[in-house]
Amino acid sequence: MLAAPQRERVLRAELGASCGFLVAIALVAANMPLLPGSNVNVVCAAAAILGALIALVVPLRWIAGLAAVVAIALFVVTFTPLMAGPVHAWIRRDVPPTRGPPPVPDAVVVLATTISNDGFLDANGTTRLLSALEAMRQSGARLLVTTRPQQASAASMDVALQDYRRLISLAGDTSRWRVVGPVANTHDEALSTSRLLSPPNGRSIVVVTSPLHTRRACATFEAVGFAVTCWPSDERRYALNTFSGIRTRLAATVDWLYERTAVFEYRWRGWMR
Repeated sequence: MLAAPQRERVLRAELGASCGFLVAIALVAANMPLLPGSNVNVVCAAAAILGALIALVVPLRWIAGLAAVVAIALFVVTFTPLMAGPVHAWIRRDVPPTRGPPPVPDAVVVLATTISNDGFLDANGTTRLLSALEAMRQSGARLLVTTRPQQASAASMDVALQDYRRLISLAGDTSRWRVVGPVANTHDEALSTSRLLSPPNGRSIVVVTSPLHTRRACATFEAVGFAVTCWPSDERRYALNTFSGIRTRLAATVDWLYERTAVFEYRWRGWMR
């Protein structure tokens, strides 16, 4: 039999591990960002271990106080439109190019998202591609460039390329389609595109990505020399424009926090100005 102090430590570790695991699962179920390119199983296991360690090391009254603060913050974020202004202000939406006299954009670049195990684009990637095809038609750009994520297996990527080709052929000319990669992050996408369109200086492109990713993505492409028009795709995962509903407010705020953090990292690495 374990002594009372040992039993208490075991119970605290179990409680902390359970809480950490549930938080990770909630983020996964809500399709919210974890770590780029991370394995969900590893993230959930790490969250459980971290939760157990916190429960063992941090006094319970501190944990209770932190939980109360988090609960209040979540209430304010999800039940009020407080974050609508900062979230909408973060989106970069440039004046779209139109078909007509030069300069015509050299390319429309649509950034990668998740490839399913079946090899299909996820809903976010499909929306980005549709917006990119719209940008191609409106601007008369010479090329459509997609990026191949490093995390996708060879088998699923082969299916994904067929999926890309099928969708592009419905509305565009696949002969003007180019694929760059593999890429692990937005910076890799900018470098791979610069090698395809070398030299990037003086080249004009349209970058298509999710609304809250636009600021970081377009600045990263500008940092390698491109003249960039930022084109946010439609957001279909939640009601970003009206900012209505608990899930919308929470998901949009998490995406905003994620991008704010990522911008800090990219500036620290010198990947954007």
